[in-house]
Amino acid sequence: MSASRLLELIDLWRVADQRTDAEAARRIGISRATLSLMRTNGVKALPNRSTLEGIAATISLPYTAVLVAALRDAGYLDHQFIMIPAEENQAKPT
Repeated sequence: MSASRLLELIDLWRVADQRTDAEAARRIGISRATLSLMRTNGVKALPNRSTLEGIAATISLPYTAVLVAALRDAGYLDHQFIMIPAEENQAKPT
């Protein structure tokens, strides 16, 4: 089984922000057991939209980036490159 791209995104945020799995799960809006199952079994099915939105909000990435990772993990998207809509690909003014 290849590494989950969705879990890689969560872990990049979790490690950088020094958060535990329990804290990550709480912020995302899922149980720690659900996150643990994702780690053990992989992401074999597309998580529901509210979970993906929770992940995107928690790790501060666009929803489309999280959706693409989940689609790849679940086997719905197998090519390496996709186009991201221009409005999400542009830097936001600070």
